[in-house]
Amino acid sequence: MTEHAHLLAHRKTIKSKKPTFLRQDTNKKPRLGNVLRWRKPRGIHSKMRRHFKGKPIMPTPGWGSPRAVSGMHHSGLKMVFVETIAQLLAINPKTEGAILSGKVGNRKKAEILREAVAHHIRIFNHKSPQENLTVIEKDLQERKENRKSRLAKKTEKAKDEKKHKEKTEEKKDEKSIEEKLEEEKKLKEEILTAPQ
Repeated sequence: MTEHAHLLAHRKTIKSKKPTFLRQDTNKKPRLGNVLRWRKPRGIHSKMRRHFKGKPIMPTPGWGSPRAVSGMHHSGLKMVFVETIAQLLAINPKTEGAILSGKVGNRKKAEILREAVAHHIRIFNHKSPQENLTVIEKDLQERKENRKSRLAKKTEKAKDEKKHKEKTEEKKDEKSIEEKLEEEKKLKEEILTAPQ
């Protein structure tokens, strides 16, 4: 880390003076200003290609970082992309730091943060892993409680529906018994009133 300190300082001065490299004709076509990819101007009459004074500057190797510190974090640690605990445990905390993937879900992220705190591994895209860990755990706990309450409501609703069905069936049975009695009465009346 200290061996690269002067190179990191040199990189910082280079990058502070580095201009923004714009594509040719960004002033005429606004959409080109939003395009991140650089395209070298190849026109025969291109003033930018010919390095005319007052025209946008083109990227050259001199604006790049020193090769030894290229892609390094400004703290002097190499950045390693992490998606699993196995990848995290492969990191050397003295020379490397982790960048947690955005694809990782909260549950897995909590496990990775726990391991990082335990092994003293720096995570660059989380300023305070301990605070983030507590927030994530709290969120997971809330989700768990919500799930339990939803399941409880669902079971209660199912029980209520079952009771309601049973009541309606009982009412139907009662009606059918009453109907049977009425039918029997009608039959008796028909038999009694039938001509002999």
